[in-house]
Amino acid sequence: MNEVSKHVTILLIDLAGYTSRTVESTREQLIKLQDTFDELVTPIIPENKGSIIKKMGDAFLCSFESPTNAVKCAEKLQKRFKLYRLKHRKKMHIRAMLHCGEVLFKDSDVYGSTVNLCARIEKITPKDEIYFSAPLLHSVNKNEISAIYVGSFLFKGFNKKMRIYKVKNLKDVNNKFFKIVKQSAIVVSASVIIFFSTKYVIENINVLQTLI
Repeated sequence: MNEVSKHVTILLIDLAGYTSRTVESTREQLIKLQDTFDELVTPIIPENKGSIIKKMGDAFLCSFESPTNAVKCAEKLQKRFKLYRLKHRKKMHIRAMLHCGEVLFKDSDVYGSTVNLCARIEKITPKDEIYFSAPLLHSVNKNEISAIYVGSFLFKGFNKKMRIYKVKNLKDVNNKFFKIVKQSAIVVSASVIIFFSTKYVIENINVLQTLI
């Protein structure tokens, strides 16, 4: 048996909505779906200095020596799938989950809590998003990766809550912009109401004094 332990970053890529599509698709359509999934994913991993450990139906399990390369790879994959959807007008969404730590490589497979946590993070990751752990955030180059705090979660099999982050995307930027615009509009509206209310009181002060 060939066994070795390494400190690596694990990237899990999952094809979102696969289970429901298996119910609605023919065998030929499922084969085409899997082929497209493979074609979009497999070239990008080695391009970013990563290795594919194995494919598990609708998911790829990959390892990287560099945590920054792993996250950048996930970003490239999300962009690649987005371009595919725009070009072919087909639903093809993925989610990506990452964590780093000690991993046992044995007989072309991997074991350990690092891999298990990636699988747990998958349960809370929406499609088109990249979620990762706090240890990974501390390891990446902050000048290359822009992250947003998602929340703290207690995952099955772990006795402490884990802080989870996500890669900031265009949707997050737009949401922040509209939030600022909304808050500004509320402040302006309140200021206008206060101004005209004060103006009315001042203009009608004599009338109000006679009533009092």
